[in-house]
Formats: sequence, structure tokens, C-alpha cells
Amino acid sequence: MPDDISYDESIPTPEEVIGHQIGQWHITHDKLVYYMRALADASDRVNYMEYAKTYEDRPLVMLTITSPDNHTSIDRIKENHHRLKDPAQSENLDVSTMPVIINMGYSVHGNEPSGSNAAPLVAYYLAAAQGSEIEEILDNAVILIDPSLNPDGMQRFSTWANMHKSIKASVTDPEDREHNEVWPGGRTNHYWFDLNRDWMPVQHPSSRGRIQMYHEWHPNVLTDHHEMGTNSTYFFQPGVPDRTHPNHPTA
Repeated sequence: MPDDISYDESIPTPEEVIGHQIGQWHITHDKLVYYMRALADASDRVNYMEYAKTYEDRPLVMLTITSPDNHTSIDRIKENHHRLKDPAQSENLDVSTMPVIINMGYSVHGNEPSGSNAAPLVAYYLAAAQGSEIEEILDNAVILIDPSLNPDGMQRFSTWANMHKSIKASVTDPEDREHNEVWPGGRTNHYWFDLNRDWMPVQHPSSRGRIQMYHEWHPNVLTDHHEMGTNSTYFFQPGVPDRTHPNHPTA
């Protein structure tokens, strides 16, 4: 965490709620939910809601994080944001006074755990950080955090990894049992479906809830936090003008 700012001591850290530092163990989904609830109970910047259930009856969670003043008018913020979709109304809106809507989703693949393990730290920072910089961010943004897009897969993976990890030291050998889950592993949901392939068909309850939340907010920015394997490279293609789809022309 950044050490050049102060943090509100009334806001619990992840370690104070889940009993270990992030990274010491793979966080389990139940501990992740416990922490997000504790954060919302302690902070007037954070609202907690459950928007769906998985096949294994685990909750899909959404945190809404913004300034206390924005929370008091969150319905109006959402309504004005939706008016941007209507050309007849959008030109009359002053976008400079409208918070940007950011939706951050983590670990749609349950055995890509860095996302869901990072989510409590992101949420803690947004809830507890003090100073003009964070206040400006929260005055000008509504941040939606979905800490685990695939709770069933995440729980399956964390159980395996914690069961087989060494308690003495980290083992980096890729052949170690910790790093080789039995089939089907934690990538998929209860029915072994890759939920990252369900954005379009929307066949599973977690995806239906996620898409419903997307349409409820229509965020300006959506981030979907995956990770690559230790022996994989990372590729990001931001797009180039001559690759623009003809149905989405540039201005």
C-alpha cells in the first residue's frame, strides 16, 4: 500500500478481518465476502450489495465506492448518467459535473487468483485513504467493485492451493503439486463452464446478474482483471485507427 498517505484507523484492514496478510494464503471466497461486508459497515464511502447467487449458493457481490455526498444522491447520479444515452437529453447535461462510472471485475477465472486477492487491498485503499487526492477521486467517480466474478471456481482453487502449499516457504517449482490442480481445476464454474465465454450467451446465473448490473449502470469504464501464467507473456493491443470497425467509426 502507498506509505506516503495516512489511513483512517477506524477502517479495518484485510488482515484484521480475515486473519492473515494478503498473499500469505490464497483468500477464500467466504473470507472475501466477510471483509467486504466489514468494510461497508465501517465506511460511509462504501455500499455493499449481493446481486446474484452461484450454483453453489455463493453470493456475487458489488461494492459501490464513492464520496459520502455522492452516496446521498446516487439515484440522481445514475439517472443523469443514463440520460447521456439519449441524444435529445445528453446535449443539455454538464458532463464536467457528472462522476465517471468505473466497474472493476476480478478473477472471472477462479484459478487466476491475483485479481480477487488484490480486490480487498483496492477496496481498503478507496475506503481508508486520507487526503485531497483520494477525496477528489471519490468526488468525481463512482467505483463499482466486483471482487470475484467466479466464486465457485475461486473457492475450488483456493482450497486446492492452500491444502498443498508449503507453510515454510514459497515453492516456485512448476511441477509442485500446489501448482497442478486436478481436473477440472478452478478456472470454470460449478458446471465447468468458462464464464469468460458467457458474456454473450449469458446462460449462467452469475453472468446474468453481472450483465443486469452492467445495464443498470452502463459504466464509462469496465476493467476485467485476469492474469497470465508465470511462463506466459502479456499482450495488450490498444487499437489503431486502420483497425476501426466500420460500424463504430471514429469522430
